[in-house]
Amino acid sequence: SELKKMNGAIHASFKAWTNASSNGVPGQARTYAESKDGLINFDGDITQLEADKQALLDEITYEEYQQMISDLDTNDPAYQETYEGLVALRDADGTRTDAEIAAELEPIQSELNEYAGYETTGDDALNSLTGGRELSDEAMGVFEARVDEYLASDEYLASKETDEEVLLLEDDIPVE
Repeated sequence: SELKKMNGAIHASFKAWTNASSNGVPGQARTYAESKDGLINFDGDITQLEADKQALLDEITYEEYQQMISDLDTNDPAYQETYEGLVALRDADGTRTDAEIAAELEPIQSELNEYAGYETTGDDALNSLTGGRELSDEAMGVFEARVDEYLASDEYLASKETDEEVLLLEDDIPVE
C-alpha cells in the first residue's frame, strides 16, 4: 500500500493518537493534526502581518537619517539643500527610532514565528510518516480525512481542554 507507515496511524484509535509518544506513528499523526489545527485556528492574517513587517523594515528611522546626514559630502554643491531636507525628514512627526520600530516589530515577528512553527512541525511530521515520499491525492485524502476525524473527536477536544492524557482502555493498545 502507498500509505505504508501511515496505516498504523489511520487504524489506531484516537486515544492512542492522544497518548502516543511523539516518536511513534500515532504520535506523529497527532503532531501533524495539532499543527493543522494550529494553522486553521491561527488568529493572525499572515499576508497582513508580512506586509506590516515589511513596512516597518522599509521605514527610515531617526538613526538612519542621522547616518545619511553624517555621510553627506560637504564639498557637494547640493550639500546644504540635501542636509536641510534630511534634517527636516529626521525631525518630522512620525519619524521613529530603531528601538521604537523594534518594539513594534517584535509582536508581529512573534506571530509569524508561531505560524511558521505550525507549518514546519506539520511538514516534519508528515515527512516522517511518509518516509519523504509524496503521496497521491487519494492517499493524502484518506489520511487527511482521518486527521479531520481526530480533530473533531472527544479525545482530542478533551486533551485540548485539560492538556492531560486521555486514559487508554485495554482495547486501545497503542500502535507504533
